[in-house]
Amino acid sequence: MTTSDTRTARSGDRGVLRDPVATGSLVLLVGAPLAVLPAAYDPFGLPVLLVAVVGAVAAWALPATARLPRWLLVGTAVMAALLVVSALAGDTPVPSLVGRWPRYEGLPLLMVLLAVAGASARLARVPVRTVAAVVSVVLLGLTLLDVAGVGPVPGAGVGRVESVVGNATDLGAVATALALVLAPGLLAAGRERALAAAGTAAAVLVVVLSGSRTSLVLTAVGVVALLLLRGRGRRTWGVAGGLVLATGAATLVVPATRERLLITSTGSGRVEQWRLTLDLVRDHPWLGVGPSRYVDAFAAYESPAFVDFTGVGTVADSPHSVPLQIAVAGGLPLLVAGLVVAALAVRALVTVARRREEVAGPAAATLALGAVLLVNPTSLPVLVAGAVWAGRALAVPSTALGWSEPSERPTASEPSRRPLDLLVATGLAVVATALVAALVGDVRLADSVDAAERGRVAVATVRADDAARWRPWDTDVARLAAPPLAEEAAGTAPSPTGLTAARAAERLARDGLTTAPDDPRTLVVLGVALLAQDRPDEALPVLDRAVALSPERPDGYVQRAVAHASTGDLAGARADLRRAVGIDPRSAARRLLRLLGDPPG
Repeated sequence: MTTSDTRTARSGDRGVLRDPVATGSLVLLVGAPLAVLPAAYDPFGLPVLLVAVVGAVAAWALPATARLPRWLLVGTAVMAALLVVSALAGDTPVPSLVGRWPRYEGLPLLMVLLAVAGASARLARVPVRTVAAVVSVVLLGLTLLDVAGVGPVPGAGVGRVESVVGNATDLGAVATALALVLAPGLLAAGRERALAAAGTAAAVLVVVLSGSRTSLVLTAVGVVALLLLRGRGRRTWGVAGGLVLATGAATLVVPATRERLLITSTGSGRVEQWRLTLDLVRDHPWLGVGPSRYVDAFAAYESPAFVDFTGVGTVADSPHSVPLQIAVAGGLPLLVAGLVVAALAVRALVTVARRREEVAGPAAATLALGAVLLVNPTSLPVLVAGAVWAGRALAVPSTALGWSEPSERPTASEPSRRPLDLLVATGLAVVATALVAALVGDVRLADSVDAAERGRVAVATVRADDAARWRPWDTDVARLAAPPLAEEAAGTAPSPTGLTAARAAERLARDGLTTAPDDPRTLVVLGVALLAQDRPDEALPVLDRAVALSPERPDGYVQRAVAHASTGDLAGARADLRRAVGIDPRSAARRLLRLLGDPPG
């Protein structure tokens, strides 16, 4: 008996693969969205990607039992080519191509997600419901800890579950996918049914606790649809109806979720953002502005209503809609390519959901996550979950690759693919190593920000430089480390500590602007650092550019008013302060106007 034969068991499920390495790989892939590193600057981003990549390495090192369909590979290749063209044609080609925090739009992430989907497809014969049930229960435990105030990242959010998976919306999306994967098992018998019931109940409760209205609707509709695909008998209707009623009752019992059902301001704010984003797309129809550049380009399109919705301290880094995000990144050609791939995927997912009971859950989970991304920003937990479930649902079975039976050896054509598989596994291992280095840098960056906020300027500067050494490809390290140092400088200059902080903030801001010269936030930080060093003449042109790039944010006007006043231009200072007060009536500019003898009306 060959090694591959011993990895195959047909008891209860013909062709089921039972291999500890394959099972471990699947556990890592399904559980990756739960990964968190509390000490990191972004605890929920790169840890998720690292765990998924480690799981993918193991999967790609194993012989394949299934693969992704060819149309998906071709479609992704076309999108990747268009993305590269858009990045190279933009104002920041290297950062756009590599991807910037926090969305990491760029070629590396696209390729990693494709590899993760491919890894999931290769594990298509590994039983998934037990893994999904265990992950659901663990996710519920983490969510309950967060509700009790002792979540993985204390203080990450107020009012909603924010320290599990990153934010409440992403938490609801991940839980919805798990519920849909498990729901078909509710009509099974014996142990499988009990396991599915426990996992589904845990996942649905997480959805309720998340307060995500989109996830609540998708969970209810998806579960009912999946159960009805199995039959229309009394038992099916009873299970579906009972689950929907239980979900509705739990929703009404949880106060935070019940209150969110009646909130409409979020929807109106998003519609305003989409309208403004369409203006941006109309101005850059063919190539977009390049990947990861929405956060810079959109500032010039903001309206007073949108700024009032988000708050003056919150900057939009995503249009909260994947189609718009694709159009902004690569223009209409990339959007058309994406829509074609999406249409083919939807057709394939609906087909397999109807014909193959074992992948109906993953297919529904993929469709649900796609629906979530239509009205929400991308995030690594949701993208990784989508790649995992899409890979499993769209996997081309081994019989189409040359096996007549799952336990047979590959045909003569299959060994020729093994070198490519091992090459992918090696590449993913390199990516995993880079992600470990990136996470070390992320921890150093968090240390730098924390030290700056505590007034430990020397430590903050050293940690920021350490972070840059660990993440030499990441142009955002300097931009993220500079603001707290500038704030410390503004509060303590002209003391020696304040001047040291100002010089460090200036250096970091200039480093950041070399690769993203149109970042209005970093321009304001540079202006603050220059003002703290009593260099208003140098600060003025910097702040002029910041105001021009972001005319609806008050920070640039306030700092430019300080620069005007420092050069003796009191009329210019008053004009900027009035503009800042007009944007944000609660701004500190009101007090500064009074000091200049011009109290606001």
